[in-house]
Amino acid sequence: MEKVTLLEKLNDEIEEKKNKIEELECIISKKENIEKNKWQHHVILKETNLTKTLPVPRIQMDYVTDGYNRRWIYGFVFKPFWFQWEDDENILFIPISLTTGAGGTSKNKIDLRDMLPFRDGKHIKFDSKNFNLRAFFVCEDENFCVEIFDKEEA
Repeated sequence: MEKVTLLEKLNDEIEEKKNKIEELECIISKKENIEKNKWQHHVILKETNLTKTLPVPRIQMDYVTDGYNRRWIYGFVFKPFWFQWEDDENILFIPISLTTGAGGTSKNKIDLRDMLPFRDGKHIKFDSKNFNLRAFFVCEDENFCVEIFDKEEA
C-alpha cells in the first residue's frame, strides 16, 4: 500500500480546483457570448401607438440610448403566417445588424433622422429599394418615428 503524503494530496486538490475553475470560466464565457449576442434574437413586438400606423412588412431601425451609450438595431418587421389568426397585434422583428456608439446625443427630433449610423444607414436605404419596402427610424424613448429615404431621391 502506497502512502500519500500531505503535499501530494494538496497538489491533487489544487489540480482538481484548477480544472473546476477552467470549467466555470468556460461556462461564464459562453453566457457572456449569449448576452453579448442577445440583440440577434428574433423579437415578438407589440405594436405601440407610435408604430401601429406604420406598414407591415417594413424595414426598421430602432434607436435606443441611455444618454451616453447608443444602439441602432436594424431589421425586418413583418407578420408571419402563423400570426395571422391571432387577435392581438403581434409582429416579428428580425434583427440584421447592430451599431453601437458613445457620446452625447441630441434631443432635437430633426437631428435624429441624421443620426443614422453610416454603414447601416446606407444598408437600410439600399434594402428599402432592393426589397421595395418602406424603411423607418424609430426612437420609442423620444416618441419619434420618421420614414428613411435617400436624400438624392427627395
